[in-house]
Amino acid sequence: MDDVLVDFLNVLRKNGVRVSLSESVDALESARLIGIQDRVPFRDALRASVVKRHVDIATYDELFDLFFSGVGELMGDSQEAGPGGDGPPVDMEKFLEALGEAMGELANELDELTISLVRNDRGTLDRLLRQAGEEAEVREIETILQIGVFTQRIRQRLNLDRVEDSLGKIREQMKARGLSNELVEEGFRRLDERLERFREAVRKYVERQLELENFDQVEKFKNELLFQKSFYSLNQEDQRRMREIVQRLAERLKSVVQARRKKMKRGKFDAKRTFRKNIQYGGVPFRLVFNDRIIDKPELVILCDISDSVRSMSRFFLQFIYSIQSVFTRVRSYIFVAELGEITPLFKNQDVSGAIEEALWGDIINPYTHSDYGMALKIFHRDHFHVVNDKSHVIVIGDGRNNYNAPNEWVLKDIKQRAKSVTWLNPEGRGNWGFGDSEMFRYLPHVTRAEVVGNLNDLVSVVDRIVIEGFR
Repeated sequence: MDDVLVDFLNVLRKNGVRVSLSESVDALESARLIGIQDRVPFRDALRASVVKRHVDIATYDELFDLFFSGVGELMGDSQEAGPGGDGPPVDMEKFLEALGEAMGELANELDELTISLVRNDRGTLDRLLRQAGEEAEVREIETILQIGVFTQRIRQRLNLDRVEDSLGKIREQMKARGLSNELVEEGFRRLDERLERFREAVRKYVERQLELENFDQVEKFKNELLFQKSFYSLNQEDQRRMREIVQRLAERLKSVVQARRKKMKRGKFDAKRTFRKNIQYGGVPFRLVFNDRIIDKPELVILCDISDSVRSMSRFFLQFIYSIQSVFTRVRSYIFVAELGEITPLFKNQDVSGAIEEALWGDIINPYTHSDYGMALKIFHRDHFHVVNDKSHVIVIGDGRNNYNAPNEWVLKDIKQRAKSVTWLNPEGRGNWGFGDSEMFRYLPHVTRAEVVGNLNDLVSVVDRIVIEGFR
């Protein structure tokens, strides 16, 4: 079992889940304590030992199901009737008694696979299949075109033709013992079906190995497509995957920013401190000392439209900001449709999923009304304008469609005069700006820049630029 677990841990590593040596030891110990009989506790114990990041949970679960789906699942856990099956008996007591006697007489001629198939011993079948897979070097599989080749190799190593011959001998032996032809044929019809399902299980096993070996590439391909998919066309599964991707990107961006700040903090060379530091080396400057510079963190003020037309983009932008908020001095976040409400406390007191869900669907504001940018801006100016100062980077997220209400662009003008920068992120293409109830051309003179953010690629690029430029 240890070898199987080590193989599984290697599969996890290959697909981006970081598993240290000590965690491997913990996983092996957990498996010994929990046992593998009950699959759910076994899976959970391993997961607790090796998965450290929330974003790796889905990958772990998918790989676990792929790796540990045994012969039972590959053959299909149907309501099988017959020798060793669970279905309704057809005078099986008499058939099984004769079957046992015939197998006893042919014991020296029957191999382990034949005996396991007749007894429906899934554990042994699973072991023999994995062993044959190892001998056939199925891990070398790279493309779908090789499925047939490896399937044939494994079937040959299992010697399924000999199993078929052995079943034929047992059949003839039972008939020779005087058992009715009808009962023998009925019983062996079910044994033949089981053998056929095992043949198919070999092919499914190879397909599963292909998926395991290429899981990372398949995931990358899916993610690349997702990065280019419009926010307007995301389905529920896309949104789930996007949340995981955004979380990973946010962690990476956070690391980049922290490394950048650390580098920027290095100031001028300090000769006096360097000399004192290196007295123990006879004055030879092995360790250089630099003065630390004080680097101000930027402040963010976010005004986020959460109406239906921009909700997907708003969700992922808020998730980004939530995940990297520690790199800013202060983040003040507001959501609006017509009313405006502050969600800053949610970001401080809740986990990312709870904060985003309550922000988009909770009782902060009414999200089911028509957009009114003018009213939201006016409320911000009346109640929250004091949060904007010369260190603030203000970001407005929305399509600028105001339902023909008063745009109140003067609010944006006041914000721009006080803030360090004002950025507008719009999911609509520039060709749609200014048409119908779009007030973008009224707002554009009062922003530092406006960006089209139609998919995850655009969003990553914009967030990356905002965060990096904020530290200049």
